[in-house]
Amino acid sequence: MGTDTATLVAGRYRLMSVVGTGGSARVHLASDLDGRLVAIKLLIPPQAGDPGAVERFTREVAIARSITHRNVVRALNSGTHRGAPYLVM
Repeated sequence: MGTDTATLVAGRYRLMSVVGTGGSARVHLASDLDGRLVAIKLLIPPQAGDPGAVERFTREVAIARSITHRNVVRALNSGTHRGAPYLVM
């Protein structure tokens, strides 16, 4: 997935630019339709088709949702977009 600015994730997050890429995921700056800026972590295509990678990402999402601390980014939403799991922070 590139930096298609017309892409909406979950019908509400407009992808703006890529801010980081790792071995299994890409993080995008996005704008929520309510106007706030968020970061969206999406598994990249080769990893999105790997059950092991999807399971690890799913655990990461669960852990992120369980943490509440003022110095840790908050998990806002998660799901699947075009077959790839995502996490909104």
